[in-house]
Amino acid sequence: TERTLNEEHAKTLKQILPEIHPHAGQKTSRVINRLCTYLGWSKLPEYNREYAKFADALSPLTIKRHTILSLHPLDYLTMSFGNSWASCHTIDVHNKRGMPNAYRGQYSSGTISYMLDSTSMVLYTIDAAYDGTDYWTQPKIHRQMFHWGEDKLVQGRLYPQSNDDCGEAYTPYRNIVQAIMAQVLDVPNLWTIKRGSLEYGMVCSHGTHYQDYYSFDTITLSRLKDVENDHPIAIGSDPICIECGEYHNYAENINHCYGNGYVCVCCGSHISEDNVCWVGDTPYCCDCTTWCECCDEYVPNSQATWIESADRYVCSYCRDNYYAQCEVCGEWHHKDDLSYIESESGGVCDSCLENYFSSCDKCGVYIRNRDLIKLSNGDWICPDCAEEEEDDE
Repeated sequence: TERTLNEEHAKTLKQILPEIHPHAGQKTSRVINRLCTYLGWSKLPEYNREYAKFADALSPLTIKRHTILSLHPLDYLTMSFGNSWASCHTIDVHNKRGMPNAYRGQYSSGTISYMLDSTSMVLYTIDAAYDGTDYWTQPKIHRQMFHWGEDKLVQGRLYPQSNDDCGEAYTPYRNIVQAIMAQVLDVPNLWTIKRGSLEYGMVCSHGTHYQDYYSFDTITLSRLKDVENDHPIAIGSDPICIECGEYHNYAENINHCYGNGYVCVCCGSHISEDNVCWVGDTPYCCDCTTWCECCDEYVPNSQATWIESADRYVCSYCRDNYYAQCEVCGEWHHKDDLSYIESESGGVCDSCLENYFSSCDKCGVYIRNRDLIKLSNGDWICPDCAEEEEDDE
């Protein structure tokens, strides 16, 4: 039945359309259009204009950008060169780019850690106004790591944030990579998706990258439909130094031969400012030093002695000044805990004293049990006292 339209209907239309949630989507706009058609409002003179404004409000603003999925080494190295941001993977450790609130590159060698594995890809966007091909030279608007392996696709955290004026960005970026992977593998573009931080065991991590896939609930794990594979995805690799080419585990610089680190004089490994152990003015790594719990100083391992009785390591100076070896068992004990035995010309620990020594019943001097002499009256005496007994007779 054709309904009579009046100014009241038009007023009502103008009131309800803007109140619909602005991110409800295309399905909502179609439903509202059908509802308005049923009510007869679609025949109002102002309907098309008002409905178009409403539909635009529901649809995300379309912003054109270059979107790159890359395995190029330069894209890994510049993965955190944002247009106004930097993350902990930036190789600009001194912030020469002048990014506000920039990280200092705590995981800068993670760029090479990603580069050398067989699973990681860099997805990023740049301004559409750029008409060249050296995309890595352009400041990145968004950047996100994707990892493909064992029939699974891990979508990492989106930097610098999860959305902008385009609206939620995780889904369109994931759709792009899924479509590419399906085309490369020549399989249907059908996936099952699990959202949230990854469960431990789904990924096998190596190297020095920041493991954001364990730290944020915006991560997604996509599996090809009807494919079951519970093997973990291997992400990352030990990085290599860009100067000497050696593998290392130094997270804070892509060049472990230079920068904020030090070289251990013992093993030659490179160590960061936070992990260096100083022995005097000499840098050592933690593996080559021991903490003396007596003088509270680091010493080279070669100068440290484990004191079982004290349950501690001590340096050679503290050992020689405060400890001595038991003349029987050879174990180190604090000098105050040793009993001097004249026949041994040194100290004996309490355990050895109890097990191997007894006092002479005549003079009271401690002597080894095997050297005591038993008298007819049942006394045990030392050889010196026994000799005196014979002289008296």
